[in-house]
Amino acid sequence: MKNKYLILGLGKSGLSVQKFFERKNIKYLVFDDNKKEKEESFDDIDVLIKSPGIRNDQKIVRDFLEKKKRIVTDLELLNDYMENKKTICVTGTNGKSTTVTLLKMLFSDYELVGNIGVPIFDKVDTNSNLIIECSSYMCEYVKDFKPNYSILLNIHPNHLDHHLTLDNYISSKGKLIKNTKDCVCYNYDDFYTRQLISKIKEGSTCTYLSFSTKNPQANIYILNSNIYFEEKYVCSINDFIPYLRVYPENVLATLLLYIWINKSYNGLVSKLNEFKGLEHRLECFYETSNYVFYNDSKSTNLYALNRAINVFRNDNLILICGGLLPKDSFEDILCTYNDNLKQIYIVGENKNYLKEIFIKSGYSENIIKIYKLWRIFCMAFIEIRGLKAEVDGLEILRGIDLDIEKGDVFGLLGPNGHGKSTLLTCLMGNPHYQITEGSIKIDGEEIVGKTPDEISKMGVFYCFQNPPEIQGVVSMDFYKAAINAHREKPIGLFEYYKSLEQAYKDVGLPSDMKERHLNDGFSGGEKKRNEILQMLLLKPKICMLDEIDSGLDVDAIKTVGENINKLEKEGTTFIIVSHYARLFDEINPTKSAVIINGKVGLTGGPDLIKRVDTEGYTFLKSEYGIDITKTEEKAPNMLGECFVANEAKNK
Repeated sequence: MKNKYLILGLGKSGLSVQKFFERKNIKYLVFDDNKKEKEESFDDIDVLIKSPGIRNDQKIVRDFLEKKKRIVTDLELLNDYMENKKTICVTGTNGKSTTVTLLKMLFSDYELVGNIGVPIFDKVDTNSNLIIECSSYMCEYVKDFKPNYSILLNIHPNHLDHHLTLDNYISSKGKLIKNTKDCVCYNYDDFYTRQLISKIKEGSTCTYLSFSTKNPQANIYILNSNIYFEEKYVCSINDFIPYLRVYPENVLATLLLYIWINKSYNGLVSKLNEFKGLEHRLECFYETSNYVFYNDSKSTNLYALNRAINVFRNDNLILICGGLLPKDSFEDILCTYNDNLKQIYIVGENKNYLKEIFIKSGYSENIIKIYKLWRIFCMAFIEIRGLKAEVDGLEILRGIDLDIEKGDVFGLLGPNGHGKSTLLTCLMGNPHYQITEGSIKIDGEEIVGKTPDEISKMGVFYCFQNPPEIQGVVSMDFYKAAINAHREKPIGLFEYYKSLEQAYKDVGLPSDMKERHLNDGFSGGEKKRNEILQMLLLKPKICMLDEIDSGLDVDAIKTVGENINKLEKEGTTFIIVSHYARLFDEINPTKSAVIINGKVGLTGGPDLIKRVDTEGYTFLKSEYGIDITKTEEKAPNMLGECFVANEAKNK
């Protein structure tokens, strides 16, 4: 007896068919990259079972096509072995997984299989009916398989690298819809879908029902947020959870089929509201105090991308996108402009093409950045290149190159007078220091030439090495003014007092100090704690601490460390200058650099900090040939000192 079947590809569907054949003692051969039979034996094969993702231009597929032998996917093969099962098939470019999951919640006697992740033949020899998520790959060889019910959600150009033309792509879905026996539910609002249905329903005995988010001509539709079936009120779209309100077409399709089959819509809202969402589909997977991260990696075309962007119409968005996008599939599609989309990072082979699409859609080229994929996740938050600076004609920084990534706790080391404090004051825009060459970028934005006020409003905070005393300025008034300078709306009195009391508690200072003049009469330790207090109130993106641990006792250092750790967990980036490891022992430094004679002498991690603490800097010369001879540097003129000096001059 000759072998009847050849399984081409042992992916999920191929393995599932293989196991089914083993259970049923059906003869077969396998051809896979990892397990190949001799090709000459294929002449005896009647049926080629092709894994859905295998292209039609593969040699074995071409041979079967030329010989006009039967080619099937697991969907078509189902017709041979399904034994009177009822089937609901869902196809379309977008929304299939959500729709089949909703259907499963309403049709408890059905098993969920197909493109959703469970292969069809895992459930063929069970007693259950099947809800099948059908990709275009699965549909293209449908000939005899006839589902009881089908849903066609939408059609947008997709997978044209496989199907070659849009007509072929549409035709693959049309084969499934044309074969449906009892009822087809389709999207009235979708042009290609409506066009396809008009061609295939003529002369058909199947019932065709439409759904629409806006057109009362459909069988089920939304009007003024209310859902109607055949002009009868069903429920409000606002009755559903937010996730489902985002995808009303999926809800309508599900309701339409259920109502048609069961002639009832009682209790549907409560059942569907048990929906928990799906992985990789606007999946909220991480939150900080400032950001919420969503994984929408299942959005594989511009239509899906549009939907995802516009879900967040009222939020500031940063988009990371890219991948393989066949250019001919998107010629007539543009992204819907959303002025809340503040930054676009594009990766992948079609990055330049995607950039063009975004620009044509109305987005400024200034917010679009093209990166290699690894740069998205290792991107320098602070990027310093060739930085040279002088004060009063004396060059102090002699070409600093440094990358500090988001969330880093960066230790800045070096002997006294070699440029550490100067580097921080240049980052803060101190006008007393003249930057003669080089660049400083924060999150891609150049800050050289910006004022300290402008840089501060970008979320940069500087803890002074020697905090100035400012007589006549009450501490609590100063803090409130600083907070309001970073807000669009002034902070409420109750919120401010609550935050202030908590901050004093966190730094270990009595709250009545808020009524004293800023740093006036404070001890050295109190001044340093007061700097940390301001840091807690402002919650900066970047915090630069210049020898914040000098003059502090052990308990005070622990307090400082605890508050650094608190903000670090919330995503704050730290640059910390210190001569001692005791502060670094209380925190979690990620990287470090040694500044020697105005240049970066050596970079490393926490181990470098420990070595400097135990050995000093002498090893730099013996092991790396770095001359650590001290150069003269004038004492930094701090921002606060500039302020005080100007005030005195004005008097």
